[in-house]
Amino acid sequence: MVVENLRERLAETEARLERARAREAELSLRLEEMKKFVRVMEILETYLRRRFRDQRDDVVRRCSSSPSSVLVP
Repeated sequence: MVVENLRERLAETEARLERARAREAELSLRLEEMKKFVRVMEILETYLRRRFRDQRDDVVRRCSSSPSSVLVP
């Protein structure tokens, strides 16, 4: 009776451990996917910042070179 009880508890513990390992693997995969997404967003942010700066600098350069150029398209 005691041995059977211990076997059942061991089987339950092993099943819980297997589920926990499967969950850990799933979460690890999701974490890696999220890290990739963040890296892509950081690259995009850097690109957009640079693009904005370049366009802003271009507008400033055009405005400072000729005041009438602001009024004429």
